[in-house]
Amino acid sequence: MSGVAANGHGGRAASGLLAAGALLAGLLACAAVARAGDALPEPARARWTWPGHANAPARTVEVVAEELPMAAADGGIEATMFSTAYLAAPDDAGAGDAGRARPVAFFWNGGPGSAAVGLHATFAPRTPGAAPERAEARGSIDNPDSPIDIADLVFVDPVGTGYSRVLREGAGAGYWGVAQDAEAAARFVAAWLRRHGRERDPVLLVGQSYAGIRVPLAAQRLLEAMPDLDLRGLLLVSPSIGGPRADAADAAAQARRDHARCRARLAVYAQTAAFHGIGAQAGRAPAEIAADVEAFLAARERFDADDHARIAADIGLPREQVAEAGGCVAPLAFQTGLLAARGERIGTADTRLHAPLALTRTRQPPYDDPATSPYTLGYDLDAAWRHYLRHEIGYRPAGEGDYVRLSLAAHGAWDWTWPAWAGASTATVLDGLLARAPGLRVRVAVGYYDLSVPYLEPVRAFEAAGLPGPRFAIVRYPAGHAVHADREARPRSFADLRALIGGAP
Repeated sequence: MSGVAANGHGGRAASGLLAAGALLAGLLACAAVARAGDALPEPARARWTWPGHANAPARTVEVVAEELPMAAADGGIEATMFSTAYLAAPDDAGAGDAGRARPVAFFWNGGPGSAAVGLHATFAPRTPGAAPERAEARGSIDNPDSPIDIADLVFVDPVGTGYSRVLREGAGAGYWGVAQDAEAAARFVAAWLRRHGRERDPVLLVGQSYAGIRVPLAAQRLLEAMPDLDLRGLLLVSPSIGGPRADAADAAAQARRDHARCRARLAVYAQTAAFHGIGAQAGRAPAEIAADVEAFLAARERFDADDHARIAADIGLPREQVAEAGGCVAPLAFQTGLLAARGERIGTADTRLHAPLALTRTRQPPYDDPATSPYTLGYDLDAAWRHYLRHEIGYRPAGEGDYVRLSLAAHGAWDWTWPAWAGASTATVLDGLLARAPGLRVRVAVGYYDLSVPYLEPVRAFEAAGLPGPRFAIVRYPAGHAVHADREARPRSFADLRALIGGAP
């Protein structure tokens, strides 16, 4: 692959071609399985009117919920991948769309092991509201911020999540891993485009959290199998960064990684303390705090006693506690310590959120976290999604299995082996993609109040690789992990997404 060769990995080009051939064979097998008529639930189709917003007229939107077969080596179906697509109806596309290819954006949440619920609820033109009391009630709400006016939207549930099913015992292992997942995501996109006759349309891939690894790797595999694909944009939201696992015997390298992780967390701690009106940075704007704290952190390979005093002042914890931790306070200690005087704990995915410690201690992880749905929603999220898909869209999954919002089975079985074809890191893959696809633009969106993926981790990794430039932008927002769902960050983050879809830098 030319992009990989540009990054010093040209020796892997032959293996890349072989892998592309294997992926294409898998895609053809999927098509053969579909033609063979193996029993799958019929796609569900609904038709709604999206109300539009100030700069976009109302549109008729078709919703298509369907499972695509994933083929085994023997040609049978070993799994399915479920998606919900929102497509602007051709007869309602408007004069501005005439003669112009309409982009298709694919969305994945992270985990690994998470269905696409988070991004689905954020970007779709209609999403579940409060869980209905009666099966026939309508519980969904319109989303005028949806970019459906300029792109069709496809929300993808990886195998084992949502209504995506493992159909053969042990088949999950073929999908639950870094390389396996990326291959499956690429196969899905290619198969979906072909099934819907959209191979020539511009494509954007959007991934949050773990999908910050999934999306670049899937994009590489996709371009190897479909070299003429118009890959227009990647949006990586609070992205995890990937690469080969560290050699446990290399103590110096491990120490460097630990210190980098410590610095990234401290940057979030300072922003969080200031938000809650605590510490030396309180009252300053997030961008000012970031500039000050990051300059301090970047100048230090290790922390001394004077640094401990500075850190304690910035993050609002006692100097003795900071010194005892060598400057690197553990996340849970910070989360339970910052608002200890109030008897509260702060969240992980959004450190602005907080709840009484006495309440959080009554719940099992991860639902002891104030940033999870028991604290942020007044209804049963799983019931809401189940009702939305089954009763409002009309999808009838095979069997009576529930919609799996988070698969602990997939998460626990994940194979973290880094594939040789992916080079040294996600940054290497992204560099190769930019070289291979001249029309591609990449945007990275991070939030100051995110402890799930502290924003400095991807920022520093991508900066060190020399990626930021005219086609690669890193944007920071006053938000938590789910940047675009944040009320304060939403106007700017959605405007930035629209610019990416439209091809603007």
